[in-house]
Amino acid sequence: MKKRIHIIILGFSLVLLLGLIDSWVDFRVSFSIFYVIPVVLVTWYTRLKEGILFSILSSMMWLAAEVISRKHQLPMPILFWNSGVRLGFFIIITLVLHYFKSERENARLDFLTKIPNRRQFEEVLQMEFQRGARYSHPLTIIYMDIDNFKVINDSLGHHEGDSLLVEASSVIKRSIRSTDFVSRLGGDEFSLILIETDDQQARSIVNKLRTDLLHAMEKKSWPVTFSFGVVSFHKYPKTVREMIRLADTCMYNAKRGGKNIIKMKVVR
Repeated sequence: MKKRIHIIILGFSLVLLLGLIDSWVDFRVSFSIFYVIPVVLVTWYTRLKEGILFSILSSMMWLAAEVISRKHQLPMPILFWNSGVRLGFFIIITLVLHYFKSERENARLDFLTKIPNRRQFEEVLQMEFQRGARYSHPLTIIYMDIDNFKVINDSLGHHEGDSLLVEASSVIKRSIRSTDFVSRLGGDEFSLILIETDDQQARSIVNKLRTDLLHAMEKKSWPVTFSFGVVSFHKYPKTVREMIRLADTCMYNAKRGGKNIIKMKVVR
């Protein structure tokens, strides 16, 4: 929210500055391209309605600069016509940018649960791997699998299975901290990145998460449990791939160990 407000303030300041400069320079000097800057900035970093608002604002400021600098050069009907054409141009830019922004965001979200997908998980993990290794911060990865999920699909149908996945993702988001990251890897597998979290903190978080999930499943009468593989890194391996392999192996050891358990590993 704060970031959006800062972007809007910056965009408004740019529009005012551009209008002032444009009204001062010779009318024969083209200044049009610069009015696109605040429109692009606000559209990309805020929402569609703010982008459209700034399209209108930029076209109005452009018109005001035209009136000030060219009032003896062009008739007012032509000035208003040109302003309308520019507004249309800005709105087209806004809509195109919004479309590409939405496509970019959707490419990193799971279509069902609306949480990040594997692609974004790996991007975030790569970033935290570099940051944590540089500053020697602990990091914990959790891999989670829903036990007996196939039974739900086979006995109650895929629609009920989808509802279970959505509910599980909602519980996870409510149970973890705002600094933590959750994603759906695919199927009935989820992953979490607990930033700057050692094994003791991770144990507390995963125990709470498991309790919350089991309680939510019981309320819905879904006969499933959860297997967790938890790996806390105090020392980082050479690659992100190795971190993922360790977490994946830990989770499958939990599955093979009888399901509905938490397997933990500490890398020092």
